[in-house]
Amino acid sequence: MRALVPFVLSALLAGPAAGQTLRPMEGRVVTFAERAAVRAFVTNPYAMPRRFTVNAFDASWQPIKEARFPRSDFILGAGGERSILAIIPSPDEEGEPIYICATAEPLKARGAAVKGRVCGRFRILRRSL
Repeated sequence: MRALVPFVLSALLAGPAAGQTLRPMEGRVVTFAERAAVRAFVTNPYAMPRRFTVNAFDASWQPIKEARFPRSDFILGAGGERSILAIIPSPDEEGEPIYICATAEPLKARGAAVKGRVCGRFRILRRSL
């Protein structure tokens, strides 16, 4: 029992873990065209700048090659937030989810260079006029 005391104390005294965020994490977009515009926000809660890369994936987690981002690679300062816009072709099946993911990595490879990825799930619904 005494062996568990340091672990319990460290768990109680530990601060909250921060990680990059992508919001909204889930959404639905209605479009009348063959493509849809999805806007999301990436946040860097770390104390140092990070390099972010944004990608889009289909329901089976294959990259969507036709997806367009005005800026898919960028550096975000400590505590910063950036709006991203994704132009995504409408999926073949109605309501099939697509995933927009932001991957963060440290600028300088010192210590443990950990890449973090966060994804949001979106459904694109195509309507006719």
